[in-house]
Amino acid sequence: MLSIPQTTIQPDAKGAIQPDAIEKTLRNLWRDIAASGTTLHVRTLNLLVYMSAPPDAALAKEINDVAVQSPGRTVTLQTADGPPLAEATIACRIGGSLQACGEKIMLQAPNPQALHNLALALLQPGLPVVVWWHGAPAFIDPAHAALVRAADHILLDSRTWPDPLPFLPLIAAARRRDHGVLRLSDLQWVALTPWRQLIAQAFDAPTTCTMLPQATRLVVEYGGPAYRVGALLLAGWFATRLGWRVADDEGASQTGDDLVIMLRTEDDRPLTLTLRHHAGDHGVGGVELHSTGEPPAHFVCHETPDAANVTTLIEVPPAPALERITPLKSRSISGLIAEELAQGHDDPSYTAALDYAILLARKLS
Repeated sequence: MLSIPQTTIQPDAKGAIQPDAIEKTLRNLWRDIAASGTTLHVRTLNLLVYMSAPPDAALAKEINDVAVQSPGRTVTLQTADGPPLAEATIACRIGGSLQACGEKIMLQAPNPQALHNLALALLQPGLPVVVWWHGAPAFIDPAHAALVRAADHILLDSRTWPDPLPFLPLIAAARRRDHGVLRLSDLQWVALTPWRQLIAQAFDAPTTCTMLPQATRLVVEYGGPAYRVGALLLAGWFATRLGWRVADDEGASQTGDDLVIMLRTEDDRPLTLTLRHHAGDHGVGGVELHSTGEPPAHFVCHETPDAANVTTLIEVPPAPALERITPLKSRSISGLIAEELAQGHDDPSYTAALDYAILLARKLS
């Protein structure tokens, strides 16, 4: 990435940052680099990145990468003590004879409302507005209503929520309140795509599908509280695909690190969902489905210790056992955002999985 040095925009006599001053700074930056003849001003979207504190180096790099991958106008909003601060730069993707360039603006102020007003004044007309909300989803509060109204798409990341389970019903309520017009996405759900693909491919085989009518136990392993929502979403996806419902008359139980929730199949057979905390510090680490046929059948997939691969074992007698190793590529936050933006529409699988995850979370509360 080629980034023109940050230019600081000074507050006016009243101590406020004016949008006209930022626009003037950007025009000057474009003029300065236009002489090279190798840049192309690209506008694909408005991306507002909301943070409750200045980003660390790793997150700052992810923001830069997103600004380059989806050039347009990227505006970061940071709530911080001290006088208002604004910086602007041009970020370009290097490669070939012509560089695709977009604008990156950083806004910082102690008052969230002032941040909102300034960011909204900087939106480029005619382009979609995506809000990437990093941290607890405070956008559901009335104080952030203007920002939400301006958004076409809100990107959440439940891995950054301090206490994730209580936020799930609030997210669902926000979606209902907007009558499905506002698109909501969770980057943790996007990160589960390789697991969902691996599971779906395994059960594409007719032999593997024969174990489903006798399924008695689903196990989802996850690493740490930040990834519990991901475990619930994956379990919800699995259950909604198979028509399983949460048992109304039974609560959750705990055995060691295992949380057990009772489910019911379409034909009202009981089965258990086990959420298991594993030793790793990242994401989902394994999925198991066990069936009590004669003899029993098993589908087991786990991350390798280096998290580089997933080993899968499928045992559905009398067919021979099948073992395989599948690479599990680590994807950056910017890569997840690029994948979600490329989809371009709401994901009904996520909506169904979220609704189911809320039912599961209620059992755990």
